[in-house]
Amino acid sequence: MNTITSNIKKIALSLLVVGLAVGFSAFNYTKKSDNTIHRFYNKSGSSTPLNKANYVYYPSTDFCEQSLTICSEQWDTGSITPPATGQQLSTIPSATLVGNSLPGEFISPN
Repeated sequence: MNTITSNIKKIALSLLVVGLAVGFSAFNYTKKSDNTIHRFYNKSGSSTPLNKANYVYYPSTDFCEQSLTICSEQWDTGSITPPATGQQLSTIPSATLVGNSLPGEFISPN
C-alpha cells in the first residue's frame, strides 16, 4: 500500500513539475515581428555578418552590385520605426541578426 501511495506522489510531483515548466516557457517565447525587421547594408565588404560596425541602414534595395560578398542582411531592431537613413547598426545594440542576406557589393548612394 505504501508503494502505491509513494508512486502516486511521484507521478503527481512529476506532472506538477512538467506543468510548471510548460507554463513558464509559454511566456518566454517571443516571435520576431516582420514590422521590426529592417535591411542594413554591409558598407565594409567584409564577410563577417555579426560585426554591427560594418552595417548601415538605407530604405531601398538598389545598392548592391554583383559580387560574392554579403551586400546586406536583415536585422531585428526591436522597433517598428525604421532607423534613420545612413544610421549605423552599431548604434542599435539590441539588434539581432535575422539573416536573409543579399549577395553583392554595396554601392553607397552618397
